[in-house]
Amino acid sequence: MNKPVLEPEDIIALIPAGGWRGRWVDNDGIEYSEPLVAWGLQADGDIVPLETDSAGMVLKAASNVETYHPDASQRVLPVATPDAKRTQDRATQPGAPDAV
Repeated sequence: MNKPVLEPEDIIALIPAGGWRGRWVDNDGIEYSEPLVAWGLQADGDIVPLETDSAGMVLKAASNVETYHPDASQRVLPVATPDAKRTQDRATQPGAPDAV
């Protein structure tokens, strides 16, 4: 899987992942899951999931990676999406305030 390179200037703050995981399905239909290392806050306000490769290099999770928390009752989409989509995603999460 080809993952985006993480440039140091892309991320202005790190938030611990706290048990969040990334899940994806490869071209053969096999599902994989691995822990996220952190969430990265970008200068433009987007928050992106971060993971490591086998050498320990920190990378942005690929766009086809679905993020989830094993303790959550439903899956959560990546948060680095257009603003309208963010509002819709937040409104579907348990305990989230109604979208306006």
